[in-house]
Amino acid sequence: MIIGNRFMFKVMFSAAALMHICFLVMFYNAGITLMVVFNICSVLMYLGGVVLAFAVPSFEKHILAMTLLIYAEVSAHAIIATLLLGFEPCFLLYATTILPMCAFTLFSVKKETYVRCMIFMPIISTVLIVATLVIDDKVNLMTGYGLTVQQVNIMRVINIIFNLILVFGFSFLFVNQMNHLLTKLSDSNEQLNYIATHDALTGLHNRHSLWKYLSALHGNDSEFCVCIGDIDNFKRTNDTYGHDCGDHVLKKVAGVIINNIGGEDMACRWGGEEILIIMNGSRSECLARAEKMRSQIAGLNHQHEGQTVPTTMTFGFAESSENPEPDDVNIEALISLADKRLYDGKHNGKNVIISK
Repeated sequence: MIIGNRFMFKVMFSAAALMHICFLVMFYNAGITLMVVFNICSVLMYLGGVVLAFAVPSFEKHILAMTLLIYAEVSAHAIIATLLLGFEPCFLLYATTILPMCAFTLFSVKKETYVRCMIFMPIISTVLIVATLVIDDKVNLMTGYGLTVQQVNIMRVINIIFNLILVFGFSFLFVNQMNHLLTKLSDSNEQLNYIATHDALTGLHNRHSLWKYLSALHGNDSEFCVCIGDIDNFKRTNDTYGHDCGDHVLKKVAGVIINNIGGEDMACRWGGEEILIIMNGSRSECLARAEKMRSQIAGLNHQHEGQTVPTTMTFGFAESSENPEPDDVNIEALISLADKRLYDGKHNGKNVIISK
């Protein structure tokens, strides 16, 4: 779930206005005029914030100022209410629970601003809380309002409930935002890894990723085959129809090869119009798959400006049993053998698979 800044502040200001309306009723019933006036001003401030969140296009530019204003209002409300009524109604709790809210909202601002604010805000809140407790211990103003035990208990219950909602609500939102950012980071890393290991034009693996795959074959007793394919007359295609056409042909050929290899196989753009394929399986299985690729490529019939572009591919083929070093898998030797057979095919008619 992704929560936008504008939507977040709409909800935040609306909820804060409702909370202060509740406080307004409580203080009105208790006859505490100063807090009634304070909460009227707070309600108007938050309703104005709702209008601002709806109406101002450049709303995000004012996030820092609005967050600091909310922090100042909540802290002042908590301290004044505590000095007037004592600690028992638990208004001072808001001076600490405002910090998760500020952390969440400032997280959308520049990092340096977020770090700076989240260093100083807890310090300021701590100093204000300690000072309030000291003053409240020295001067108890609560006796002048004649609050009953029932009124104090109602205020305490309401404030505890509101504080729990704030703590759990904004902690959940903060964790949700962090998960969203971690997911984006993971997606970006996967995309960067794909870019680093794949050819941009064809979607085939590149040589950089091939060596890691080949190193895993050393010491592997499983059968596999090496196949190198080269698009026939590709330079002529580029010269006759243009490089854009050549790119389209190369992508279509790569698509045929990708569609015919298994999940544990590897197809790599070896260079230019050459493609190296490592296929797991026996000689007969791999030859059949190579023949299927050759046949499908020959039947592509790519159209360019109303003309059919002839497209075929010649393959050189070698199997792991032809490895010149029985005690180890010499991949380079097999690739060299397949490459030699490829050029034998180029000089003997093309559009063939040479496996001997």
